[in-house]
Amino acid sequence: MLWPWRPKSDKSPMAQFLLRVMNEQWDFQIKDVRKLQNDGIAVDCPGQQDIDKILERISNNPSLQEKIKAIHVRQNFPKCIVYGLEPEFTKEQMGEALSQSFGEDHKDLKVLFPIKGRTGKMHWVFKPPVTIYRQLRRRQKLTINWETHKVKEFLSARKCFTCQSLEHTASHCTAERTFCGFCTENHRITDCISRRRSCINCRKHNYKYKTNYRTDHASIDHTCPIYAAKIKSITKNTIY
Repeated sequence: MLWPWRPKSDKSPMAQFLLRVMNEQWDFQIKDVRKLQNDGIAVDCPGQQDIDKILERISNNPSLQEKIKAIHVRQNFPKCIVYGLEPEFTKEQMGEALSQSFGEDHKDLKVLFPIKGRTGKMHWVFKPPVTIYRQLRRRQKLTINWETHKVKEFLSARKCFTCQSLEHTASHCTAERTFCGFCTENHRITDCISRRRSCINCRKHNYKYKTNYRTDHASIDHTCPIYAAKIKSITKNTIY
């Protein structure tokens, strides 16, 4: 991501200025350029070597250094989920179906994992390149084996099923006890018989930051303000 040190101080938009100054030695590739707030731009490149060349060009050019602040961020790409496939539908079949739908563009697409639906059907999660994601966002459907299936963005935060934290998974948990995702008691949610919902994440946040979030919901509830804030952070750092 690139921002001017003094937003709006140069009459030329950031992208035009950057291209004009760099054009003499164009030895890197750019996949996409998008506008950001405060006259900034996000530059997507095919590989790390292209990013390194851009950053090196800026650091070696006094004119660019004076006008541009460059920040190299870890890119998160959107995930999609396709609904209603048969239980025996495999990862290889999912990849083949996407290949048939998008041809050569599917090469950067990655099939991730299945999720079992409530009706016995399977939903498959995959990570498409931005160009394919934009197509799917417009279509909201995908044809597989002559059947039309609903597709939407897959938004989910990693979660520890031991302590319910949204910052790590159970394999990295150091908690001394288990917190139920429904009632916060010392047992797994699969063993819970309580009818009283209580969110351990909101309770901890209220204690630490003196906030006043309601805690009468389960920590697994997607309406939880802590979970909602995490999803908002994920979308903010996702390249669309």
